[in-house]
Amino acid sequence: MTSLSVIIPTYQRRDRLRRVLDALARQDAPPFEVIVSLDGCTDGTQDMLTTLSVPYPLRWINGPNGGPGAARHRGARLAHSDRLLFLDDDILAQPGLLAAHLDPHPNAVCFGQVRTLPGLTLSAWEAYLVARYEEHYDKLARPGYTLTFWDCLSGNLSLSRALYDYSGGFDPAFGYAKHDDIEFGYRLAQAGAHFIYRPEALGYHIFSKGHEAGLHSALIEGRSAYALAQRYPDLAGPLLEDRRSRYPAAFRWLLAGAVRHHIAVHLSRLLLAIGHRLKLPLWLDLYRAAYHLTFWQGVDGLLAMEQS
Repeated sequence: MTSLSVIIPTYQRRDRLRRVLDALARQDAPPFEVIVSLDGCTDGTQDMLTTLSVPYPLRWINGPNGGPGAARHRGARLAHSDRLLFLDDDILAQPGLLAAHLDPHPNAVCFGQVRTLPGLTLSAWEAYLVARYEEHYDKLARPGYTLTFWDCLSGNLSLSRALYDYSGGFDPAFGYAKHDDIEFGYRLAQAGAHFIYRPEALGYHIFSKGHEAGLHSALIEGRSAYALAQRYPDLAGPLLEDRRSRYPAAFRWLLAGAVRHHIAVHLSRLLLAIGHRLKLPLWLDLYRAAYHLTFWQGVDGLLAMEQS
């Protein structure tokens, strides 16, 4: 039996996925297998996998497009090992990543470290989005910090197969590309898991996300936050109410009007266009406002759908 099953969900990222699989070939680790779970790919990913030569067992499965949680769960069903490592299709594993995830404790959920690929050229907007991730991993490394399910990001995460099965795994029905990992982490915590951070399990993120893709992520984050709060009402405060209460009064007034009149996304595009022409620190405030305006439009949109 292999020591670790690496599960990679993927959607329309053939070339990046190949770089991810090539990076895994440079791991110094006990025997491992890799399972690629295609989420309805139509970009030639399966043809690439058919012709790819790697020094480890590689299998793949294709299924209908249902979001990363569904793809992860589909891949996990094929795993042969007692420990599962979930790795995103744009994370380049650095030497030692797999070895750092090997943990004998059956209830341990390991979070690896993800940092932006060195030398990557980022736009100002992309730099703002990347900073959100960087702050997360800086927090995990803070002395004395206690990890919780809120820290559960699935791009570089491992746990035992027994704990995965006991908790129910990633829920294919929670089809949002945001917060599906926090939803899973919440159930893991209820199942008695404890969370540990392994910074030596380092992966480099090949990050690129233009204005429209970034706003779409904010919209989906809002929808998923609302859906998660509906599923677990005790999370509504941290997900929604506490977030809104931290805004300055002027922004809350702007937010209420923009969401009520369904112009939040249009206003966000305008703010991004203005921010593109400004220098620090003004553009940071505009980008932050654009992201949060779009987040709440996502919340309101899902709420309206459920009320209709």
